[in-house]
Amino acid sequence: MSFYVEPVYLNEKMVLNCAAYIFKGVALESEISEGKVAKNKGNLSIGFKFLQDLLSPISASAEQEKEKTIATKTARRYTLGGLHMSLIDALNENGFLSRTLDIESINSHENYVEMNVILKPIDFYSIIEALKVATPLISQMLQNFGDKFNSQVFTKNMKADLAKYEQLVTKILSELENDYLKSGQLEMIMVHPETNRQLGVVDIDVSDLEPLAVKAKLTDGRFKVIGRISRHVGSTENISLVQRTVLSSALAIIEKLVTVSSGIDKYRQGMSAARIIAQQVCQLTLPGPAVRVMAMSVCI
Repeated sequence: MSFYVEPVYLNEKMVLNCAAYIFKGVALESEISEGKVAKNKGNLSIGFKFLQDLLSPISASAEQEKEKTIATKTARRYTLGGLHMSLIDALNENGFLSRTLDIESINSHENYVEMNVILKPIDFYSIIEALKVATPLISQMLQNFGDKFNSQVFTKNMKADLAKYEQLVTKILSELENDYLKSGQLEMIMVHPETNRQLGVVDIDVSDLEPLAVKAKLTDGRFKVIGRISRHVGSTENISLVQRTVLSSALAIIEKLVTVSSGIDKYRQGMSAARIIAQQVCQLTLPGPAVRVMAMSVCI
């Protein structure tokens, strides 16, 4: 890479695992210093006249020498960000990093990819967040002005039950949000910066992070997404944006139950019409050709 990129998000496990393989373990830098201490010699002679005939002169010699010492200090050569940058350079030099936005011809399931894209959150998660914030406000507004909208619907009894409905809706929204984040993956749509075409979905591991903080940093900005492709779909396929939610499982179970009865055709017709309406409010699928990428890093 020609210049250093600043990682806004790092999947530490992917960085360290890949670096351990590429560099044969975390690289350590050895600092070797040699110190030489000059020899210090001292000679001492003591003679006693009256013992001279009996004893040889007492001679003491002290010699102190410190041999050459070698001190080896080991320290980490890289911070995690620096390690990531060196890892990207190594992947690039060895031909393991593909830089392309041509989704139709991309074939990098065995290599890493770097995609220069604009990131946007998926509608499903954004709508849940918005509704969680708006539910108390809507409930209060209906309490105060509901009879002015429709006096026949918003009666006194109806207003008294609004608090119960508010708690129920809030609980359902919280369960949907928790279910979505159960996998520990935050999904964001990758958009081509020039053509504004949706290229695919990037999965961001937020198991040890705050999802809202990560989403706020990455929303509506131009980033370099570096990671591995986990799925590639052609022009006749779609990538589901609610695949990891309980709604997807519930719809699949309902369709299996309806298949047993004779109303499967009517059910599918009804669901097709419902999907068209829902797609106008909340994007449920992303048309191919498109990719799903597991992010190792998101950089600027």
